[in-house]
Amino acid sequence: MAHYPLSEYYPGSGGNGSKAAVRIQFEYDLQSGKICDISLNAFNNQDAVNSMSTIHLLKSGDLVIRDLAYVGLDVLKKITDKMAFYLCRPGTNVKIYEYKKDEYVEILFHELYLEMKENNVDMIEKEVYIGKNHRLKTRLIIHLMPPHEVAKRIRNAGRNNKKKGRNVPTKEYLARLYFNLFITNTDAEII
Repeated sequence: MAHYPLSEYYPGSGGNGSKAAVRIQFEYDLQSGKICDISLNAFNNQDAVNSMSTIHLLKSGDLVIRDLAYVGLDVLKKITDKMAFYLCRPGTNVKIYEYKKDEYVEILFHELYLEMKENNVDMIEKEVYIGKNHRLKTRLIIHLMPPHEVAKRIRNAGRNNKKKGRNVPTKEYLARLYFNLFITNTDAEII
């Protein structure tokens, strides 16, 4: 049996993946040119958890741009509490709601896709709420992806599911692949 000396300090993700792996966290202040965080972490230390570790550096008016939904709802609330702003992509498993007729109604992306195609619309914005129990009000920016990009995303999703032994993706999961989705608490004039 092979010995993985770094797996004790930097465990991998498990399953068929490597026994040892690292994540490099990098945060950069675009205005000052200073590095806020550069750290080496275990691969199983999720980015969403790590994003809380530098929240104390935020000042009012700052804009936090995070890659690929690596921000939890608790972080978004803390950013908002500090009178700062965020721009990121919601995770594929994040439920997104609209408030209609005194109730929260989940956005069904397969229906939204059909509506946008029917009306020949490539981009829309909506005031939405995210979070299963404690909903956070935010702005959702929705861009329809070009067909060749959607096809690539669908192929990649199929490969990933097969590799990880998952079931066939749901209709809603596949529908989200047709969009680039961004959430932000900024005004439209800012972003």
